[in-house]
Order: sequence, then C-alpha cells, then structure tokens
Amino acid sequence: MVDAYSTYIVEEHVGASKNFAPLAKFQVEMIDALSPAGNCNQKKATECVNAWTLGGMRDDQKDEMIKCAVAAGC
Repeated sequence: MVDAYSTYIVEEHVGASKNFAPLAKFQVEMIDALSPAGNCNQKKATECVNAWTLGGMRDDQKDEMIKCAVAAGC
C-alpha cells in the first residue's frame, strides 16, 4: 500500500512539473518581451502576471494585468 501511494505521489509531481514547466517558460518569455528597454521591474511584472494567471487568466482582468505591468515600467 505504501509503495503504491509513493508511486502515485511521484507520478503526480512529475505530471505537474511537465504541465507547469511550459507555463512558467511562457511567463518568463512574456516578461522578457514586455521589457525590451531593460528598465522593467521584472519582479513586480511577474507578480502582475502571476496574479492574473492564478485568477484564471480571465479576459475581463487582462487590462488590469497590463496596467499593472505598465506601472512596473514594462
């Protein structure tokens, strides 16, 4: 029973990392694209994008996320 549960947990974490790694990579690339001049506060912009992502990436919140990124200098 313990072996089966351990296998399940490991597979769950492997699956999660496979699903979330591309999303994290996309967010990094998006933050880099938002800051071509190099004066972007990337930590603040990342918080803006993460809040939007964790909020379900709803279209009605996208403008708020963009305003937040612009306020961060991006």
